[in-house]
Amino acid sequence: MKDPRLRRYHPQLRRIVRKTRRIKRRRDFSQVSPLAFRYVHPELAPYTSEAAKLDYMGMLESAIAIALNKRRRCSFRAVRLIVSGVLRLVPREVYLQEYGKKGRLKGTKHDVRALVVQIMKHVPEWVWRYLHEFATSCDIIDNANIARIRDVMLDKVIPILKDVEREFIRLAIENARVVQPGRTHLKHASTVTFGFWFAVYAERLGEQIRLLERDVANLKGK
Repeated sequence: MKDPRLRRYHPQLRRIVRKTRRIKRRRDFSQVSPLAFRYVHPELAPYTSEAAKLDYMGMLESAIAIALNKRRRCSFRAVRLIVSGVLRLVPREVYLQEYGKKGRLKGTKHDVRALVVQIMKHVPEWVWRYLHEFATSCDIIDNANIARIRDVMLDKVIPILKDVEREFIRLAIENARVVQPGRTHLKHASTVTFGFWFAVYAERLGEQIRLLERDVANLKGK
């Protein structure tokens, strides 16, 4: 390292990098990352896990072939073969392709390239020309992340928030006559009801849900 202030940290940083790479080679790909394994949720894994990331990146590679087919630059048979190849992807094999295996396999050192190479192994050679055509790595990664965010918000997060909103409304109705002191500047003020506060929470949460739905609908690809 050129910066002398960082030189003393260099051995520790190298150990962290080596440890992370070892974890990546043997880890469970249903996790979000090797450093966030404590925060895995089974219902969110199809959207947030490392395996899901590769699934969505593969979906983008399939989408390129479909777009080429619509413009008559790619046959429908090639599209079917590419989709079939994407469905046969194995996360561990993709990462072995990226990082390599000592004495056996030289890694690509590039995540998207490793993904494409693994798809190529499952399709005939004449189909290779249609893989990743006209696309950059960021086209694949960024659009895959946008699709993951959109799907997890629409399928999981927003429905859960709506359930919470309905529960707040129920509690507001049930406790509409339960009196409690109001508060203003840390002093007791006019009397309100317990249900009133839940009605306020329901209104605020409902407003945020509508904003989330609007923002998700406005997500744009690269």
